[in-house]
Amino acid sequence: MSNQWLQTDIILAIYQTNFSEAKAYLASQSLTAWIGCLILLFLGLLVSIYLVKQLFRLEAFSLSGKSRFWCVGTIVILFLSLGLSNKSIKVSAPYILLQSVKQSVGDYEKFGILRQARENKLKSLTGLTVQEQSKGVYILIIGESESRDHMSLYGYNRETTPWLNEFSKNKDTIVFDNAYSNHTHTVPSLTYALSEKNQYNDISLEDANSIMEISKVAGIKTYWLSNQAKYGAWDTPIAEIASTATTQVWLNGNGGEETTTVYYDDKLIEEVGKLKNIESGLIVIHVMGSHGSYNDRFPASFNKFSGNSEDIDSYDNSILFNDYVLSQIYKEISQNPNYKAMIMMSDHGEDVEGKNSHDSSKFTYPMARIPLIVNFSESYVKEHQHLIDVLKSHKESYWTNDLMYDLLLSILGIQGAPVVNPKFDLSSPQYDRTLDTIRTLHGKMKLTK
Repeated sequence: MSNQWLQTDIILAIYQTNFSEAKAYLASQSLTAWIGCLILLFLGLLVSIYLVKQLFRLEAFSLSGKSRFWCVGTIVILFLSLGLSNKSIKVSAPYILLQSVKQSVGDYEKFGILRQARENKLKSLTGLTVQEQSKGVYILIIGESESRDHMSLYGYNRETTPWLNEFSKNKDTIVFDNAYSNHTHTVPSLTYALSEKNQYNDISLEDANSIMEISKVAGIKTYWLSNQAKYGAWDTPIAEIASTATTQVWLNGNGGEETTTVYYDDKLIEEVGKLKNIESGLIVIHVMGSHGSYNDRFPASFNKFSGNSEDIDSYDNSILFNDYVLSQIYKEISQNPNYKAMIMMSDHGEDVEGKNSHDSSKFTYPMARIPLIVNFSESYVKEHQHLIDVLKSHKESYWTNDLMYDLLLSILGIQGAPVVNPKFDLSSPQYDRTLDTIRTLHGKMKLTK
């Protein structure tokens, strides 16, 4: 139904999906697509029946003359085909495709297997510390399928983000105009965003330290709060990153088999409230956000928008509810006297109007256009005025979220990290990404708007 040839991303998306997500995707497809599939299925069935009937009409072993010639010729050609050189097979499209999928899955598996080796390597480093003036409480909120194209904060015509609209007026809040995702699928996007690996370096994924790993070794307590599933082939790399957290809370009890949830995202507010008195730490919150099915992402009290298509209305309602959840998380954590900063981004966007969800094989720009918002406490601003000034000067700079790791290193004040490249750090005067150099789909797609 994607109307695309098989690609690595499509196969991996199937590998990493689940019944609930697949059901939501199929439900989002147009009536025309369904009718087309049914017609093709029906025609295929008719052809199969015809061929079977023709087969049974043949008289077994009664071939002679021309028939015998063609039969023998066909067998010879078949054996010659099977005898193709190994080199020829290896340049065929199916072989290359399968090798690419095998490589990607293998990289994810190695990332988990080599976790302890990476941690031991980090522990052997000297000077991996946190600046004294940077110690405090930080929170990273990862949205799900939230496109900035549907946020009134970014000019959308419906008031979907009333709290963020006001919050952005805070002098210590920075709203970045040109943030994009490094991929349109959650697992590849967040695996890069939360590790040293990005689209612009040559680090292998298996050797890439995650922000949770390096924070832990540097002495920062880490907390992972999620309303997404923990287990399943589709979640493994993210679960591996989360597994090094000092404290983990997984609200979704569906074991990776569903995208349906027991709770709406506001249940996370309660969990954040339990941490509002901690002295220091990095809290990562992964919401269910605006993941399809959109009408499952918000309670009835947030069913505000109507008059457009059901998908668009439901999606906008989910953005509105997410705005409320953000406001309450901030309310809880900002009461902590040790609060330093809150960073908000999405894993990727969504093409709601085109009914393409976030299918990379049908890439459109709404799938990659994401929000990036940062807020700092007054105490943090006083102690890091230069960093704040640089970030404000980069408000309109182009950025992809696989560079979140580099930004977090600076904001958290982690020193002595093994891989530091100021050209990838949005808070550095040396940051050099431009519209001409940023990419998505792990380097395959150039962003032009």
